Amino acid sequence: PSAAASTSDETGQFISPDPSLRVLVVEDNDFNVHVCKELLEHMGHTVSIAYNGEEAVTMIQQLAVSSPSAENPFDVCLMDCDMPIMDGFEATLVIRKWEEDTDRPERLHIIALTAHAMSDIKQKCFACGMDDYMTKPLMLQDLRERLRAHYRTKRFSSLNN
Repeated sequence: PSAAASTSDETGQFISPDPSLRVLVVEDNDFNVHVCKELLEHMGHTVSIAYNGEEAVTMIQQLAVSSPSAENPFDVCLMDCDMPIMDGFEATLVIRKWEEDTDRPERLHIIALTAHAMSDIKQKCFACGMDDYMTKPLMLQDLRERLRAHYRTKRFSSLNN
């Protein structure tokens, strides 16, 4: 059975299958890329990789323009904060400005990935427009819960529109 298959929790309650999400991982460290990719694919998600913020911005914009619908090319972006060329903070600012300038109907859900658990870094993540925050090393259960929470929020919001 796939990782997204229906299962029961510890109490025997039915858990509906996790949706397969399109996830962009923006990370410059090959080991971290490998870990993220393995965890996400294990959960049944489709993974794309960008090795810096500039690459991520270009990928998002090009895929969005080439898409026949106005839908985002990715459901979620896991964005490392500290990268060469363009860091995650600047990339997020550029993405948010582009979303605003092009009247995107839905903003990309961006989850910060950082090795720093300090509150000032967390505040900086939210100030630049990131939606959530995770510290490395990533843990499977924590990542799964963050993705589930985003999916539930997105699904609820689409049901109310």
